[in-house]
Amino acid sequence: MRRLPLLVAAFLTIACTDNPIAPKAAPRLADTGARRQLTSTTWEKSTTGVDILPIGQYNGQYTILVDINDNGLAVGWGYADTPEGPRERAISWKDGVFTDLGTLGGNFSEAYQTNNAGVIVGVSQDAAGRYSAVVWENGVIRPLPRLMPDADFGEGSARSINERGDIVGYEFGNAMHAALWPATGGVVDLGLLPGADYSSAQGINRDGTIIGDSWPFSTFINRLTVWRGGTMSEIVLPPGGRPVNNMATGQIINDAGDFLAEITVTDPFYFGRAIVFRNGVFETLAMLPNAQLELSQPLGLNEAGDVVGMAFGPFNFEPVLWSHDGTLTNLGQPSNTRGGDAHGINNRGLIVGQAHGEWTPGNFGSGAVLWRVAVDVTPPTIGYSSHAATYTVDEHVSIACAATDTESGIASNTCAPIDGDAYVFGLGPHTFSATATDKAGNSASASTSFSVNVTFASLTNLTRRFVTKKPVVDALVANLRDAEAARTKGKTKQAEDELNDYRRRVQAEIPKSITAERGAILIGLSRAL
Repeated sequence: MRRLPLLVAAFLTIACTDNPIAPKAAPRLADTGARRQLTSTTWEKSTTGVDILPIGQYNGQYTILVDINDNGLAVGWGYADTPEGPRERAISWKDGVFTDLGTLGGNFSEAYQTNNAGVIVGVSQDAAGRYSAVVWENGVIRPLPRLMPDADFGEGSARSINERGDIVGYEFGNAMHAALWPATGGVVDLGLLPGADYSSAQGINRDGTIIGDSWPFSTFINRLTVWRGGTMSEIVLPPGGRPVNNMATGQIINDAGDFLAEITVTDPFYFGRAIVFRNGVFETLAMLPNAQLELSQPLGLNEAGDVVGMAFGPFNFEPVLWSHDGTLTNLGQPSNTRGGDAHGINNRGLIVGQAHGEWTPGNFGSGAVLWRVAVDVTPPTIGYSSHAATYTVDEHVSIACAATDTESGIASNTCAPIDGDAYVFGLGPHTFSATATDKAGNSASASTSFSVNVTFASLTNLTRRFVTKKPVVDALVANLRDAEAARTKGKTKQAEDELNDYRRRVQAEIPKSITAERGAILIGLSRAL
């Protein structure tokens, strides 16, 4: 049985100090009791009381699902019988149905990730025995371009795809190099860190930040590598830190810039402790309270920063969820199994992985599992401070805007204060809007409105504020006073004559006692009286 080499990835640069990128709101399934629903599925309870669906085995043999998108499409692989014996076969699963994704003509394929458009990436063997990075789209498999297209050797693997359709993984010719297949076509050699001999890319988010690792042939010690905007850099991990190097992982970097890593406990090639870079800091994730060994591994995360993986319990590894709020949940297994691991979590609280046990009478092995957990389904709150419905031109507008979210937290928002002299906004109605998205992908919007008008009194106040010479101010104020009095008495022509006199005086004082800009404002407002 063929096993692909461990990956260590070099990617596009995402410096740890970069501002998070706002996640995009995902389409939603129906909610019941604050839980995401999956068609008409009848949920069971796991050994720890979590909603669970024992999906089972494809072809009655070893099966694992490693990623699930927001539409409930899960991908992974199961075993199928071939002339060479049981071999891995890429599969998808949705609404209770397994689909064999096929191969390039050989006996091997595995699917690693899918985006919300349902495009799936992975690896497949062709009829000549070569292993190629592949895409499954609309039921059709196709190989991705090679870095060495004319070579009759080498292999490749596609590890991750973002919502834009960019794909990353690795190509192996004379050496293994991290590779990017842009949505626009072609293939890019991402290179590797100085002093390294190999590199691989394992994750890519919406803005094109790639994460992976580089390592030298002499030690095979992995160095966490990122590529962003065409540059490459190494991320300094906490002491003992190393990149996630398990092949069967879901998403390991999200649109906010959170990513997964590990800390070595003893042997750098053995299990360690799960860590996550989340909210700008590294966190060592909690162990189960009854852990016999302090070992854990992170395998997937979603846009809210929820992490799934496995952690050692009293006897073996258990599937776990480390929520963004700091809580740890033992997901449990179906009653007929013992031990398991969670690999992928979507933005709707659906988690996929595997459990180990007796799936059919006398048939012991690993089968696919789906868990369902409560997630943040509440949109953020956007609030504008109370304010007047109408302002006159001599008043000051000051309206605050705040976006809050008490569950997953705010990922991005366009809230901004509305502040300035009323005349600056211009006469008439004004509406301002803001949007906010939380880390679970829920979005909200709000708006507020007010009007600005001009009166004789407010224009008089502005005149006193703008004109610097008192005799001129007195004459202008007299014009406005007389115009208002004439209009009150119904003497329209006399009122207009006084306003024309006001405008001529203002124009004559530019730039002696008033600036051209302010003079134009006073003249324009007088025409609106």
